[in-house]
Amino acid sequence: MLRLSCFFIVALVGFSAHTFELNFSEKTEISNEKLIEKFPSKKIGVFDPFQEEDVTYKGVSLKDILNQYAGDWESWEYLEVVCADGYKPRLKVSDIKKFDIYIAHKRSDARPMGFYHETKGFVSFKPFLLVWDNKKHSELLARRQEGWAWSVVGLQKPAVKDPFDALAPKKYSKSSAQYLGYELFVKDCIKCHSLNSIGGELGPELNSPINITEYFKKDFLLQWIKNPFSIRKNAKMPGFPQYSEKDLNNLYQYLKYMKEVK
Repeated sequence: MLRLSCFFIVALVGFSAHTFELNFSEKTEISNEKLIEKFPSKKIGVFDPFQEEDVTYKGVSLKDILNQYAGDWESWEYLEVVCADGYKPRLKVSDIKKFDIYIAHKRSDARPMGFYHETKGFVSFKPFLLVWDNKKHSELLARRQEGWAWSVVGLQKPAVKDPFDALAPKKYSKSSAQYLGYELFVKDCIKCHSLNSIGGELGPELNSPINITEYFKKDFLLQWIKNPFSIRKNAKMPGFPQYSEKDLNNLYQYLKYMKEVK
């Protein structure tokens, strides 16, 4: 879930590593260099949740980019960020309005923008890293890497139709465990995992042909979600230590419900 299972895919066809794509009412391509030159760069001191350390980046304001290229963005519900490896996190526009978010292009200390992994070597954040100013807005620290993204190559307005509507447990109320689990899955898991081939392709499919709750014991599955490193050394999936027992149970109940939906 989330993106650690997607860390090490380096490139996909269909975009230029040197071009930033803005797909709003009109499609615009701008070179990475021009994007950096067009907007004022600012130093942003943050706690980097990937590297677990304080880092100062240089980047341009996401709001500045949207104001220039997507005049009606404040009326949207979501903005979609496009990454080189296929990861497409959705940002709530209400969060973009509330917080300071940047498209970072370098570290201020001139060190390479990325980190070293013990088995995979250097993982680059280039060309851009989506950075949230979690020092200015301390409530973001609890979200950790939620909403962050690296190898960012574009921004786009999502399709009007919710692409995950087919996975919603509509026979349950929005206060039910199944529906709350569905909301968690869409927020944190579907970027890498799919259900019935809907969702990400960077982690395993979890429902077809056999549902994950049918071959994973509940206790181990919930332990894996919360802390995969407690079960498997060098696990690629990040843990979700912020999940409460209720969150974990909600997610499990949703996944269990999905085994009847093929």
